Amino acid sequence: MGALIALIIASLNFVAVVVMIFWERKTPQSTLLWVLTFIALPILGFFIYLFFGNGARFGRHKQYLQKALDDEDYKKEFDKQISLLSTLQANDSQSSQMIHYNLHQSKALCTIENSAQLYTDMNELFNQIFTDIENAKDTIHIEYFIFRNDALGKKLLNALTKKAKEGVRVKVLYDDLGALKTKKTFFKPLIKAGGQVERFFASKIRLVNINMNYRNHRKIIVIDNEIGYTGGSNIGVEYLGKHKRIKPWRDTQVRVTGDIAKILNIRFISDFSFAANKDYLIFPSTNEEERAKNKKDIAKTIQREFKKKDEQDDYVSPEAYKPMQLVVSGPDTPNDEIKSSYIKAIYLAKKHVLLQTPYFIPDSVFFDALINASLSGVKVELIIPKVPDKKYVYYATMSYAKQLLKAGIKVYLYKGFIHSKTLVVDDEISSVGTFNLDMRSFNLHFEDTLFIYDKTFTNEMIETFEKDKSNSIILTEEYVKKRPRVEKFLEKIMRLMTPLF
Repeated sequence: MGALIALIIASLNFVAVVVMIFWERKTPQSTLLWVLTFIALPILGFFIYLFFGNGARFGRHKQYLQKALDDEDYKKEFDKQISLLSTLQANDSQSSQMIHYNLHQSKALCTIENSAQLYTDMNELFNQIFTDIENAKDTIHIEYFIFRNDALGKKLLNALTKKAKEGVRVKVLYDDLGALKTKKTFFKPLIKAGGQVERFFASKIRLVNINMNYRNHRKIIVIDNEIGYTGGSNIGVEYLGKHKRIKPWRDTQVRVTGDIAKILNIRFISDFSFAANKDYLIFPSTNEEERAKNKKDIAKTIQREFKKKDEQDDYVSPEAYKPMQLVVSGPDTPNDEIKSSYIKAIYLAKKHVLLQTPYFIPDSVFFDALINASLSGVKVELIIPKVPDKKYVYYATMSYAKQLLKAGIKVYLYKGFIHSKTLVVDDEISSVGTFNLDMRSFNLHFEDTLFIYDKTFTNEMIETFEKDKSNSIILTEEYVKKRPRVEKFLEKIMRLMTPLF
């Protein structure tokens, strides 16, 4: 009997190793660490890998195949604009290079006629969100990683229920694990009023979910297909600075209007359709003639922007526009799109690269991009929290952050918890989104970010970065040496464990 059990355990370990080597996109270091885990924990290691590793998911490929087909259907709405962008001749500016890179790398359409408003005070942000919801006439689409059953969550639910009763079509998508403490019954008033609510990768037993490692980390709001939001903030009072332990809590969000809101809406509809296992129309309130006009208007603004000035009769200054692209990535995309776009932007930098992230656990490719930029004379600066929300992740973050100092990169510790996920390159490229600079966002999570090509907006981002620096302390060799020995030891251990994150 004992020999049979040993044979079963050895077989399970062997199957797990085969899956890692032949089916999963793992580094040699990660594979080796998992193999050692199986040897040290013969039974427990297999189940840890099943639920927490980038491992086998029963039914995963079938689910993602259906989602890919859904995305293809929605993408056809803008195929003509994508084709147009790929053939137009643009100048060689940093923005133009990024636009073309994101177009071909991520199939990210560049829209021109947009506006953007930056929010760093989440109380002001949610005041504006509630105002926009109150003024909604047709649709309200909300997608969040976390939707808490707290004061903010209840206020939002009440606002959505009210609009649903007025006839506005309301759809809510939240992550099953991210909102673990929020039961589906919480949304009963909204559902009863006609709203639709779906969980991403839902499981009947929520703590036993074979897809629990693959989370929908996107945060998107689209109202009437005209107003959009994305950024770092979730639905919870901690984002309003009301966390009992972690204060202050700093985040960044952006409100956009114009054609980019339609792109955000396409992403929401695609994700919602996948979760609901049902196809929904992108423009449910418009007829074919109006949809054709939408596409024609977008194509016209793109063509006008990319033509040379002396070829235009009715040229409008680029300052009147904010070109934007929505880049998304996740297990359902092939190229690590956001990470690749960040790296491309970093290599385009001539003056400075400014980054904010709550977690800094990069892979070697991203890490080398920062080092090479700094060694090339580019000023590279990073802001991370001084007060962590997850200590085990923070120890790994500090380990990598210390290594940056040797290459002349300045690292700042924000006096509190900074949850912003932003990038600024020189004076014309900005990114605001949901993407953390860690392994999970690189490989496991469904993420989104907006690239905004506008000098005025970028200048505002730079001013915000400088303000955050004034509320931070700089990481120095002296500061590193004074850290307690226990923390230094934990940093080394957690860094060794990062391939498992």
